[in-house]
Amino acid sequence: MWRGRAKALAVAGLGHAVGEGLLPLMVVFALGLWDWRVVFAGASLVIGGVLAPCALWAVRGRRRLRRPTRPSASGGEREGRPLLRDPRFWALAPALLAAPFIVTGLVFHQGLIARGLALPPALFAAGFVGFAVVQAPAALIAGAAIDRYGSRAVLLVHLLPLAGGIALLAAWPQPWAPLAFLLLAGVTNAWGGLLRTTLATDLAGVSRVGAARSQIAALMVVSTAAGPTLVGLVLGLGTRAGLAAIALGAVAVVAPAVFVRTSEP
Repeated sequence: MWRGRAKALAVAGLGHAVGEGLLPLMVVFALGLWDWRVVFAGASLVIGGVLAPCALWAVRGRRRLRRPTRPSASGGEREGRPLLRDPRFWALAPALLAAPFIVTGLVFHQGLIARGLALPPALFAAGFVGFAVVQAPAALIAGAAIDRYGSRAVLLVHLLPLAGGIALLAAWPQPWAPLAFLLLAGVTNAWGGLLRTTLATDLAGVSRVGAARSQIAALMVVSTAAGPTLVGLVLGLGTRAGLAAIALGAVAVVAPAVFVRTSEP
């Protein structure tokens, strides 16, 4: 049952990555043609009149999608303990929550970083297209890696692209550096999004995966809220020194995860 599950999750998430890449461009194009009120009203009509009915039609008659998942009576599926009571989760949490914390903080302070590195802010804005586009192939690669090596193994390395991108930005503040940083941050973001679901299953079991995933999402909200403040304090040390410290921190937070064993597929 578990064969190919991470690949399936990656394919299911492609729509989100494609939307991140295309929708901003479509909105900018539409705003150039019509008033923003017309664009917002049109988007509401498309969501309510087209997308919602299509989603309901897609699941019509598929009872398995509405039936709650239960552990197999044969014992083939493992039911874990509640996620927040599992000490393994708290050892993995720093690595799991580091990417949204760091990326949110750096994006929030992109203007400050651009000034500190003497780079045009437009370079960061242009890089967000690459940030969105790279997530689709990165998610497919992560899905194959998780299926082959397990969630924990991928968790240990998934912050390396982000750390490398921040280090490049600090060491070589050239015009290409913001794009390289955002591309590598997009890779980590895609891997992390997949890991948050597969690790929830590994730790909490199939029957509790919904609750576990929602708890991880709630903690993500807290981490992203704290990101701008704490990252801003670190950047106050100096832009390049602060970026170097954040890159080292991104590598260091995986240390507790090295000693954790999870239930792998």
